[in-house]
Amino acid sequence: MKERPIIFTSENVLAIKSGIKTQTRRLKFRCEPGDILWVKESWKPYWWEEDGYVAPCYKADGEKGGQQELFPDDISGDQFNDWWMNLGEKLERKKCPKNDDGNYIDVMDYLQWSPAIFMPKSMSRFRLTVIHVRREKLQDITETDAIWEGAQGGGTHPDFWAGAFRDIWDGINKKRGYGWETNPAVEVIDFERNE
Repeated sequence: MKERPIIFTSENVLAIKSGIKTQTRRLKFRCEPGDILWVKESWKPYWWEEDGYVAPCYKADGEKGGQQELFPDDISGDQFNDWWMNLGEKLERKKCPKNDDGNYIDVMDYLQWSPAIFMPKSMSRFRLTVIHVRREKLQDITETDAIWEGAQGGGTHPDFWAGAFRDIWDGINKKRGYGWETNPAVEVIDFERNE
């Protein structure tokens, strides 16, 4: 069993959270049944302390998580200190207000969402267990698979659920040269969310 990061859009995170999405298709992604996938999503800190603990806010739903150690393997503290200094510089540049004690206030209004690719493992709120993996051509998706992918029906195509999935796929992958029409081979990963 291996732990691997996996990036999801905010829409997909919501589908995972609600239990609608239990399958994903990926280009060049390797995993095996039993592997744990930790979800990377867009986030920003809403609270932090100098001791290395940070509380995240997630873009998908605005949910605020509890405080966690941002870099638990950072024995020296250098990684957190660099992050802390960078954050302070951003807030200063944006003229974020401070209270009488010199602490920043209203930081959520002054920080941008951090792209999912930069989410540290410690901030991830979802772990997924891989149940099954198979390889197939993208256009071999069935209506049932499209539902498990979290497609919300309709789209702009005659196949109701698969049409919705096609629109989602193209929104993420077409600009990278892997649109629906190219019909690339994909890894189909069935998973369940760990509670």
